Amino acid sequence: MVKKQGREQAMESSSFPFIILILLAIFLKINGRRSECGPSQKPAALFLFGDSYLDVGNNNYIKTIKLDQANFWPYGESYFNYPTGRFSDGRLVSDFIGTEKEYSKGVNFASAGAGALVETFEGGVISLQTQLRYLKMVDGRLRNKLGSVESKMILSNAVFLFSVGTNDYMSPFLTNSTLFQSYSRTQYIQMVIGNLTIVIREIYKRGGRKFGFLNLGPLGCLPGLRILKMNGIGCLEEASLLAKLHNEALSKSLSTMERQLHGFKYSLYDFNANLGQRIGHPSKYVLLATSTSCLGHVIKKNVVPLFIFGDSLFDAGNNNYINTTTTFRSNFWPYGETYFNYPTGRFSDGRIIPDFIAEYAKLPLVQPYLQPRNHLDFAYCGTNFASAGASVLVENSPDGMVINLKTQLSYFKNLEKQLSHNLGDKEAKKLVSNAVYLFSIGSNDYMNPFFSNSTFFNSYAHDEYPKMVIGNITTVIKALIQGNTGNQCNEEMTALVKLYNRALYKSLQRVERELKGFRFFKKGGRACCGSGPFRGVNSCGGKRGIEEYELCRNASEYLFFDTGHPTQFANHQLAQLLWSLSSEPYSTCYLPFQSTPIAQSCVVN
Repeated sequence: MVKKQGREQAMESSSFPFIILILLAIFLKINGRRSECGPSQKPAALFLFGDSYLDVGNNNYIKTIKLDQANFWPYGESYFNYPTGRFSDGRLVSDFIGTEKEYSKGVNFASAGAGALVETFEGGVISLQTQLRYLKMVDGRLRNKLGSVESKMILSNAVFLFSVGTNDYMSPFLTNSTLFQSYSRTQYIQMVIGNLTIVIREIYKRGGRKFGFLNLGPLGCLPGLRILKMNGIGCLEEASLLAKLHNEALSKSLSTMERQLHGFKYSLYDFNANLGQRIGHPSKYVLLATSTSCLGHVIKKNVVPLFIFGDSLFDAGNNNYINTTTTFRSNFWPYGETYFNYPTGRFSDGRIIPDFIAEYAKLPLVQPYLQPRNHLDFAYCGTNFASAGASVLVENSPDGMVINLKTQLSYFKNLEKQLSHNLGDKEAKKLVSNAVYLFSIGSNDYMNPFFSNSTFFNSYAHDEYPKMVIGNITTVIKALIQGNTGNQCNEEMTALVKLYNRALYKSLQRVERELKGFRFFKKGGRACCGSGPFRGVNSCGGKRGIEEYELCRNASEYLFFDTGHPTQFANHQLAQLLWSLSSEPYSTCYLPFQSTPIAQSCVVN
């Protein structure tokens, strides 16, 4: 929420329809436009307006400055393990409210930096008036799609939650504005409340009846304003006084509207008092976390790092940070809808296999190597190098569009050097030697030649081609083992490679026999998201050249989420099999995260 003078004013109006299309698509999908959906109960919608206290990422999609964005590390580190655009380490108030069963649909219009006044950080945020205009656009589309009666019912049953005004009072302090000199306190507060009241009444005209409000916190005690005090002691009382006067005026205004507007209901949360209590008595409200932490340079003795290599089955978002196409990305809706409620870059509706393995090993979600951050912050628990579209053979990786296995190995080597520099050679070697290395690679080596009309297959005999793929994989494995053993135990290394080759061959034979054993999925051969027969056209999300696509109601009923990637439900099952390793033919050994006797390599089909 911290601002500075001379803000860039370059938000393009053309970006607004883009935002609305995204939000509206999400809203309509939840409201029964999904295919295979019959009539169902419709819980109340939750519409959110305001500033950074409620913004879940709208400012990611407008042309603004970094002061009004939070789509970079370390934002999101605690819960999402990914910067979503929320101005927090994790979830916001609206996220917790949204988890209630009563609110399973809605749209969030909030924008960090926004105020009730259009002039507040004008040009760099989505003002409250513009947020209202977006609601009108949504309402218009709903009327066209569902009819006036259904649309009005949605709005009359909905809850409209507001958190706005903070920036109206902070901006004059932070931008050296003369606004406070042009108006008295009372006049300025009346302007803010007046603009907010106009928006509320307009929503009421559209059918809205239920409203919720957060009043303003003790603004002068926020770190961004406390630093303005000359002596650095206490709070900036002038700002806190404005918040107090605003809250009194807001309460009176809402009470007046309740008397004047038939059916108008509201709830006013005393954010000021509750935040003030936590500022004044922080220890009274602190919860001490005891979960595993890999931040900083403190390494728990029993933590076994997990290093992940591979393709889209394991990519947790590396392709978000390379110059590639949407074919190799999944950082758009509806990817991530089931668990994260946000597209993280995973090719699934939720978590992928390495996420579950990390959970079983009592590790946090293993972070993508390319995610902007200090690599060493989480490297002690592992790193994910996988890239959607990656192949074993360099020739099968689209030039510069993905991170092939060879490059992933080079990234690991870079990280290994950083660890040695930070911990010393002995500790770093111990860390990587104890680590588990998880691979899922090779699919694209066999698929790409078909999709690209390549003549690569024609250059080799069918029995030679797999040997090339396996040979390159074993080269990478050797490089990892050599790095961890100092080129010792070559006989053991060779034996492990032979074991790998034999087990892989047997596993591939078993796949054909065992695939039919996947039960508990109502839709085994049909994707949840896509278009065409079996939803086999790669159009999920409408970003890959084909805008129209179908999305199922319940992804957990499906084996595949899109044209070739498992749903979170399927990934969970596969991860359980991989972790337990209790029945053939799914495994040949145990993963070494625990103290039980283990083999030195694992092969899972």
